Amino acid sequence: MATLAALLKLNKGTTAARTALTGVLEGEPFFDTTTASLLVYSGGVWVNTAATGSTETNAYQSGTDGAGALITSTATTTITLATTDLTKTVNLVATSGAGVFTHTVVLATTSAAAGDRATIMLALPASANPTVQFRTTTSGGTMLATVTGDPTAAQYWTGNFVFNGTAWLLIQSSYQSP
Repeated sequence: MATLAALLKLNKGTTAARTALTGVLEGEPFFDTTTASLLVYSGGVWVNTAATGSTETNAYQSGTDGAGALITSTATTTITLATTDLTKTVNLVATSGAGVFTHTVVLATTSAAAGDRATIMLALPASANPTVQFRTTTSGGTMLATVTGDPTAAQYWTGNFVFNGTAWLLIQSSYQSP
């Protein structure tokens, strides 16, 4: 399994540059500038994780810049594991926005099976905005965590979740400086 530093690192380049890479770690992301796609190395192959809208069913949630789904408003982002996923890693990037706002991230129970795990890595700007709420099942579901940035320094928040057969539970979380 890739380290947090490797998962937060984003290589980018052409398709030719990607195929020439060696020593790639499981779960390592790559933004392919030839195809404008975010790919993740999984099981010895590069998996195209391009997603549309805010619902994610692939290995990583990707945004238009390939670095992660952007959190810019009071909208809701829903994360759904595919029925074939046992674990999922999602990268999210928060922006400070034009003012105070709260964004909700929902871990959907659809297709999840007891024991499934999700890791969410959230990059936060040096700002008290936004506040990001993590909830199970729906945007009105049980609150699992509330994350707010530090106005003096950018940071990363990582949350590890497990599905107990009925709902998602937060089992560990931490902040790290970049």
